[in-house]
Amino acid sequence: MPQHPDYSRTYFPPPPGAPGTESQATYYPPPLDRTPVEGSQSHSIPIYADTPSQHLSSPYINHQRVLPNPYQPHASAFQSSPLSSPALLSSTPYVGRQGSPAFRTRFACLSLHSSNCIHFSRFPPALYTLLRTIVSDTWTRGIHTEKISTSLLEIQLKGNPWGINKYDPDSHSLTSIRSAFARDTEKDEILAQRLICSLLRALHKDGWMLMQSTNISQVPWDADTLLFRHQIPTPMPHQWFSVVFLNKTFRFVDAPRTLCLRVLEGLSAQNLEMKFKDNEKVEDCYEVKYTGTMRKGSAYFDPVVNTGAHKMRMMFMFLLECIEENGWTLYASVEQSTRVDEHAMLDTWYCCRPTEWSEGNPVYHN
Repeated sequence: MPQHPDYSRTYFPPPPGAPGTESQATYYPPPLDRTPVEGSQSHSIPIYADTPSQHLSSPYINHQRVLPNPYQPHASAFQSSPLSSPALLSSTPYVGRQGSPAFRTRFACLSLHSSNCIHFSRFPPALYTLLRTIVSDTWTRGIHTEKISTSLLEIQLKGNPWGINKYDPDSHSLTSIRSAFARDTEKDEILAQRLICSLLRALHKDGWMLMQSTNISQVPWDADTLLFRHQIPTPMPHQWFSVVFLNKTFRFVDAPRTLCLRVLEGLSAQNLEMKFKDNEKVEDCYEVKYTGTMRKGSAYFDPVVNTGAHKMRMMFMFLLECIEENGWTLYASVEQSTRVDEHAMLDTWYCCRPTEWSEGNPVYHN
């Protein structure tokens, strides 16, 4: 039976970085009442004994034997150790690099409520003036009321930019009824598109990047909530436009006219009967309308594709391809209409591309 060395009189130095030590380079001298063992340099740790002869006769000294882990020895190894407690020899691996400083991400949100309210939550108060200016300049009917606190800016607009929900109790007030009769529905919808696009552009320029647009409200007459994360450094300048699909019509607001014509040509090339026109009420607004007629040879004649829902999805996929080929990317899809009737809009798409983009360059996705 092989003979095992006795470690009951052996001194084990604490590991680097253990409690009570100053640094990794600390030197631990042997106890004063012990002398080093000759030949112990062959071991991975120094061994000390009361007398040199105690370990010189050991057969393990001259054979480069790998000793067991000194930081998890048998309890008997601590019986004569100068350490006060085995707990001082931590088994946690030593990490020489200091931990990184605490990192904090800042989030904020923009939410649409009722028929005419917009809330800015947790944005810096220093942005309030900019946001208020954008709202008043873009929404020509003006601001009705404001509520300001350190974590919330609430703006109620004149008119009904998000439409009128018949289940909303506020829509039955005398002020709402007057606004409903005085409003130009189509023009208000276009200006509402431009308002959200202007806010996205300003927040993006200041480093507030959209993470998600989602409906997290249980109130039926509330629209989407847009969640933002602040980024440093701020992104490069971008161009912006919006597009919405309504009554078989793609309505582009602030999009390049050449892009709208390319969409028209592409859909027409698929043997779909399309029409193009400039909006008469608002500048820089263009409409590409599908008349519902398909010419012979169109892929949409397929009995599976020619169902209403799938046909619209095919058209939207083509729209995405055309947008990306021209350097644009879909930045946000926002449900901003609270109407629930047959005239309600679908989600509005907001697209952007770097100002310095030129044809042939890669597409930048936010």
